[in-house]
Amino acid sequence: MRAAPLLALLLLGLAPACTGPNPDYDPDAAAALCERGQRRCGAAGQTQVCVPQADDALVWTDDYCPSGAVCGAGLCGPPAGAADCARDADCGADVCVVFVEGRTLGRFCAPATGTAAGSAPCATHADCRSGLCQTGTGGKVCFSACAETTDCTGTLTCQDAEVTVSGIRGTIRGCLTP
Repeated sequence: MRAAPLLALLLLGLAPACTGPNPDYDPDAAAALCERGQRRCGAAGQTQVCVPQADDALVWTDDYCPSGAVCGAGLCGPPAGAADCARDADCGADVCVVFVEGRTLGRFCAPATGTAAGSAPCATHADCRSGLCQTGTGGKVCFSACAETTDCTGTLTCQDAEVTVSGIRGTIRGCLTP
């Protein structure tokens, strides 16, 4: 008689519990939970940022980084061992690119992202050798780092430029329309 309750408890312990899939669980939706503006490193080291969609749902979306960037804490960092630069001429075959270093912006030599040179018209960051397409007084143009006006082409002058990379905003010297 004592064996029956023990056998029942043993069988109950072996009985499967909730073995079927939960039809309401969406792993993609669970992964998308984030706070607006939050950053992370996604697949293949790509930076991602949490943004609202039209329906105000927050989702992770890929953020742009220049060629050679290394993702750290969701920010576009310079390639490992990249040299500091002030202008493209400091970089040989590479180009002087703006990256996030810590919580500030810095310039480092890195492979070109696109084919358009500094001050050339652009539609996206990927168009530009520097990986940075900025809105200027005459429309969108590719950023070109400089130390002095002689680094700039044509009538452009070397000035302080407001630049944003990975949500970090700073002032970097660039060739701009006077």
